Amino acid sequence: MKYVSGVAAVLAGVILITAVAAAVVLGSAPAHTESSAQAVADTTEVAVNPYQAPLEQMVDGFAGRYSDTTGLYVIDLTHDAQASHNESQQFVAASLYKLFVAYVVLDAVDTGERALSDIMQETGTTVEYCLDVMITVSDNACGIALGKLVGWQTIDERLWDEGYGDTTLNNYDTAGNLVTDKLTTPRDIMTLLRHLYDGTLLSATSTEYFMTLLEQQTLNYALPTGLDGGVSFAHKTGALDNISHDAGF
Repeated sequence: MKYVSGVAAVLAGVILITAVAAAVVLGSAPAHTESSAQAVADTTEVAVNPYQAPLEQMVDGFAGRYSDTTGLYVIDLTHDAQASHNESQQFVAASLYKLFVAYVVLDAVDTGERALSDIMQETGTTVEYCLDVMITVSDNACGIALGKLVGWQTIDERLWDEGYGDTTLNNYDTAGNLVTDKLTTPRDIMTLLRHLYDGTLLSATSTEYFMTLLEQQTLNYALPTGLDGGVSFAHKTGALDNISHDAGF
């Protein structure tokens, strides 16, 4: 199995498909021009990535159909090109918040603060079980339980310290009542996934485990659409009544 050579985060009120599959689009570099203000020809070569402009055109084409209801961030990892739209706009996170919860929980496992075999009082199941169903079938009870296990405010402060400044998961008042939505941006989601893909987010063991869970995602109605059987797509969806997100590689 091989992964798609790109990372995509699509946060939208509509489903956009094939964003990653189409990320590698061949194109030609624009012609080099000389400045007429120079007495002699400027022979300085400017390296232009021929994959950058086509990727931008693809993202702009998708985004143009849906105006401000869509946020996208796509990176072609093979050719070092990237393009985005509304990448810093906050969207209701829906179940994409579970990516951040999984990261913080697995980091606690890496440090020895938690263990996958720990029994959670909230659910009566192990941490490992809840991580599995939270990602693969987007189980909400385990998502909330794992967030409580670490602490929502603790998660937020950790994320803010690490540069995920537009993501807020603690949407409860002091009495524990739900008062608003969990929020994130395509840029914050992309940053998390890029660090995971690069192996700089967690230990090697936790990285492989997290990637495997994302690969076993059962909700495959969006970004993986159209990929052949030889390509493995690791991703996480998020959906509410008027929201459909997908992010992965």
